[in-house]
Amino acid sequence: MRIILSLFMIFSLSAPAVAAKYAFVLANGSYEELEDLQNTHADADAYGAAFEQLGFTVLHHRDLTRNQTIAALDGFLNRLRPGDQAAFVFSGHGWSDGSVNYLVPTDAPKKGSTRLLKRQSVALRNGLSGVLDELEALGVGLTVAVIDACRDNPFKPAQGSRSVGLSRGLARVSPPQGTFVIFSAGEGQQALDRLPDDPPDQRLSVFSRVFVPHLTSGVTLEDAISATQAETARLALEFNGHQQHPAYYDQTLGSTCLKGDCRTTGQNAITAAPDTASGACDALYEEAKSERACFVYDAYAKSCPNHVFHSIARSFMNRNCGGPDPAGQVAAVPRSDIPETIAPLPRTAEPAAPAAEDVHESQETRPDAATQETEAALRLSNAERREIQHRLRLARHDPGGADGVFGPMTRAAITSWQTAKQLHVSGYLNADQLDRLKAGTAAAYAGFLEAQRIRETQRAARKRQTFTAKPAAPVSVAAPAPAPAPVQKAAPARKPKRKLPLRLQRK
Repeated sequence: MRIILSLFMIFSLSAPAVAAKYAFVLANGSYEELEDLQNTHADADAYGAAFEQLGFTVLHHRDLTRNQTIAALDGFLNRLRPGDQAAFVFSGHGWSDGSVNYLVPTDAPKKGSTRLLKRQSVALRNGLSGVLDELEALGVGLTVAVIDACRDNPFKPAQGSRSVGLSRGLARVSPPQGTFVIFSAGEGQQALDRLPDDPPDQRLSVFSRVFVPHLTSGVTLEDAISATQAETARLALEFNGHQQHPAYYDQTLGSTCLKGDCRTTGQNAITAAPDTASGACDALYEEAKSERACFVYDAYAKSCPNHVFHSIARSFMNRNCGGPDPAGQVAAVPRSDIPETIAPLPRTAEPAAPAAEDVHESQETRPDAATQETEAALRLSNAERREIQHRLRLARHDPGGADGVFGPMTRAAITSWQTAKQLHVSGYLNADQLDRLKAGTAAAYAGFLEAQRIRETQRAARKRQTFTAKPAAPVSVAAPAPAPAPVQKAAPARKPKRKLPLRLQRK
């Protein structure tokens, strides 16, 4: 009997632990001082049911104060162990100070200084005590955060105080490794709760009604959010051209499947070959978004009639460029009118990741090591460095600019790209990695060059029109009359000499 029990314990201890899956779902709709929200409870119910369908143990919460939120989060975090999967869903008011995003409890004051509002709110990620920071510290294997709080700033500055510096919507977020963050709208955009033609029984916000069905459809998370982006943007445009383009920030490796074996739609399949036309349209649209020029939007609309953002470009031109063929217009359009991100570029096949035993090799002995020396051996010119920065941006790893200088942001972009491709991570390149970067961005970079060519052609055409414009007819001016000859001043007439009387004349 003892032998049987001993064997049972040995097998129990040696069996691999199955990762637990927990979801924290919080809906704040009834606020004490702030404006109440209509759809948050229904949205949270839909997300709770979706994550239960995906195998998560769901913790439902509604209308929590700050202290209640902290206590509920503590209970959620206490359940998690390293390697577990966590989902965090929040629907309610949110705000940003421009760098950190905050979730608003139901007892938050309506007015106050930035310091007060920060203390009364819950940070999503601040590098220390935010929700995502706590999950990272626990060593969670995968975190999926869905934040539907991209509404107008709910606060008002305190009377007599300076502007508290709050921005509309939420700011970009840099998630930790292994985290997938989804916002219901892009940076500075407002998420819609309803559409004008919604039936009375439609209780979900525009984003949630689109995303929840995709979330449980058996596709990867990347495919689900990509489809949601396009459909949400289309629905929002029907609301007087409203711009709502859901954003996501992905620091997971490969494709993310929340349950079983996910199928791919082809767009994000790792084995899919790059579609040159799609990549060119992606790059052309991003160039139009960056340039904010009507002629670039017109070139995109004509070159990519079937692209996912064609209707957005047409709507943009109708509202800002005076209709089609805006050849010479450069629209001074606010950036909030432009969708924040474009659909992900197709992923290309990559060689297999290094074998597990290579992880323990030193940088010097690894055959694929990329070091400062290997990059120096490439002898990159300034133009080649700018090309690399453009390619990193097209691969969704922002280098901060394309100036040919590999500063901290470019090194961080290289590191991020190396991590995503499961290559040797160092922030420096070698010849093999450079070839992989070029191969993976070939279609997108070709589209970028085409966009550059179109832009330069349009600019040259406008410049020629400026210089060849018909000059105005010269105004005839009568020749000036000759200056009159200088008048000679006559010498004063000499008075005749008076003769003296005879008696006075000398004799």
